[in-house]
Amino acid sequence: MGKVSDNVQNAINCIYITQEYEQGYHYALQAFMMNRNNPEIKYLYAVALYFNDRCEEALKYFFELGKTDLYPDGTCIYIAHCLSKTRKNLFLAMKYINKTKQFPYEHYDEETRINILMIKAEIQYRMGNYDIALKNFLKAYEMGDKDKSLCYISKIYLLKNKFMKAMKYMRILYGMDNPNPEDYQIELRNSDTNTWLELLEHLLARYELKQNNTWLYLKENIKKKLYP
Repeated sequence: MGKVSDNVQNAINCIYITQEYEQGYHYALQAFMMNRNNPEIKYLYAVALYFNDRCEEALKYFFELGKTDLYPDGTCIYIAHCLSKTRKNLFLAMKYINKTKQFPYEHYDEETRINILMIKAEIQYRMGNYDIALKNFLKAYEMGDKDKSLCYISKIYLLKNKFMKAMKYMRILYGMDNPNPEDYQIELRNSDTNTWLELLEHLLARYELKQNNTWLYLKENIKKKLYP
């Protein structure tokens, strides 16, 4: 099993450096089994569960840690995102992500600021507050998130029936050249409908965005927009 310190260091390397999350979980589990009362090891184990999409289990330990002074901001962020991803309690998720306001803006690095903003936006999206979510996703995109935010931005514009804007951000996401706005309609009508549908399906499948009823509606809507 190795020493506790070795398992801890290996878990940290796998989770935060090499992003080998499954292997990191195994190291964190070994450390946790050897010392369940250490709050830092418990935190590492909860983080390992989180990165292995085991949010239900991670929540148990993050809630326990929330009663301590260990990493209060990080714990709030993880609780909020776990609650959002599991849809257990979106109002409670918003409460926890808003707790980060107690810390000065300068307290966080740029990546953490974007992460907080993205979690807020995702919670609003799942609550159906699309205008607020869109505003935050656009801000996160401007701050440097060039992937996940674009997925949500495109999806929201599609839900709002703003097809051209949705396509604009999908093109950015996939590194396609942005045409002039007046060229959009000509280009889309000359495009292979199935190609755009495949592109959209890939987009919606990422980050748990695909939903059957919504997808069927968007599919038909795209066809009408491409070939009115």
